[in-house]
Amino acid sequence: KNINAIGAKVIANYSDSSKQFKEVRAGASYLSQSTPNLFFGTNGKKIQNFKVRWPDGKETNHEFDNKNRVVTLSKS
Repeated sequence: KNINAIGAKVIANYSDSSKQFKEVRAGASYLSQSTPNLFFGTNGKKIQNFKVRWPDGKETNHEFDNKNRVVTLSKS
């Protein structure tokens, strides 16, 4: 199973209508390992929600309250 959701595409939607895109990766070069964690900057803006396209093609939306610094997104 793909427990780290390698290949998932995540879009952070901000309050000023801007967006930031990230993808969960497994490795970047020979003998390397990438973290499955994604980091989104705010630059003083508020994140409204995250839209995720999971590796199996399913899409989910996740509201964000801007109180938490760390959030775990899951498909179920």
